[in-house]
Amino acid sequence: MTGVLVQAYRRLQNIVLPERALVRSFITRHLPAAGESSVRLGFDLGAGTAPFARHLEQVWPGLRMVAVDAVADDRAELVADACFLPLADGVADLVTAFHLLQHVPDTGKALAEAHRVLKPGGLVLISFPFLCGAGRSRDLWRWTVAGMEMDLRRAGFTPVVAECRGGPCLLVTSLLADLPGRLLVAHRRGWRSGRGPGDAALLALAFGLSLPFQLLGFVAAAIDRLILREPALYVGATILARKDGDA
Repeated sequence: MTGVLVQAYRRLQNIVLPERALVRSFITRHLPAAGESSVRLGFDLGAGTAPFARHLEQVWPGLRMVAVDAVADDRAELVADACFLPLADGVADLVTAFHLLQHVPDTGKALAEAHRVLKPGGLVLISFPFLCGAGRSRDLWRWTVAGMEMDLRRAGFTPVVAECRGGPCLLVTSLLADLPGRLLVAHRRGWRSGRGPGDAALLALAFGLSLPFQLLGFVAAAIDRLILREPALYVGATILARKDGDA
């Protein structure tokens, strides 16, 4: 029964969280045009619950995503540190890191590892925060789009396309949606801890209280797209880059 509830909770998150919808939209619009039809293997670093794996595999038929995480859980297929991947050079067509790098002490090393395991011309897909609350786990860094592009170039990548996620309207609804969890749920050891019955009840209550603001976030994101071409205030961004070298 617990497993069923967990899966239902995860599916509901994928539906109602506007930032996930924005990342899926980015994947749909930009990944097929940038990739090759022969892609086969991708690694999702810091995968957590791997919320985008299925969508990536649908967008690129034949792609097999492998969930990589530092913690062994029900979704991790490979337990490994993003800075020390137990993979051979040039084995991957795609490496993804969704809201991972802000938790990594040495982001340059993580990007270097992604570069190493990618084939020449392979792609890296990254989502990252700019203006938002600190994460439940150790949260170390924030980037502008220009800052992430610079870090990627230093690691040997050429940015292909980047998009801000939302603007000031989505920023407000995101902060409001985050508030119930901040007040009710205390994960002192990160988001993976505190899953006893009492914690689960508080988590469900916090999620229910945040739900109106999450749904309002879809409207907020639409308003941001209408009024702003290049927002100066944004929640985060998504970027696609290619490993330098012949594809």
